[in-house]
Amino acid sequence: MRNRAAEKKGHKYAEEFAKEMWKRCGARVVVMAAWEDADGEILTNSSRHDFNDEVGNGKLFEDLDECQDKFVKYTRMAFGNGGTDAESPDEDAAPQSWPRRRNGKPKTVLPVSDNSTPYIPNILDMRAPKLKDIMRTFVTFHYRKACGNSQATVPWSAIMTNTALYIAPQFLPPEVPFKEPSRLTQDELTAILEWWQERKEWHPNNIFSFKKWRDAGGSL
Repeated sequence: MRNRAAEKKGHKYAEEFAKEMWKRCGARVVVMAAWEDADGEILTNSSRHDFNDEVGNGKLFEDLDECQDKFVKYTRMAFGNGGTDAESPDEDAAPQSWPRRRNGKPKTVLPVSDNSTPYIPNILDMRAPKLKDIMRTFVTFHYRKACGNSQATVPWSAIMTNTALYIAPQFLPPEVPFKEPSRLTQDELTAILEWWQERKEWHPNNIFSFKKWRDAGGSL
């Protein structure tokens, strides 16, 4: 659960700092922050002070949205998770959540079969954050294998919109939608991972794969 009181206090502090910087230095300030919550998700926030009432110069910080978008991408890299296709942030001071890879902690490493293909381990009694890590790692491996790019990011939103275009139906349970792992419930995560576990038993050399992907220019 997010600490709303801490978020509010942090935003208030940032705004006071921005005002003080204007009064003492004539500096216009945007404060951007990122942190990991109790569930291990990365949250980002921005605080700005336009000073319109004080200086009468009209709109300031007109490019904040673009800056904020770049900051989000930076935080995903800084926290060790550059492999997701997150949506752009919306309103000022509204915390945004992106899937995380915990900073300073070991990344999820999946067991591999004799042909060096990863498979889903025993997930009994695992909590949702770990299940999300496993699914994200598993899907990212196969997407990068399909497109031949070890740094490629999975276009989760695009795949969710038209899953059949990217993934053949036999690779996914029919009753569960394909989404970025942070948007799935524990039951949905369990159903998907157990599906891949069963495929390992019956199709050990064809557990999961992508039939289409996007190149560096975004073309399918």
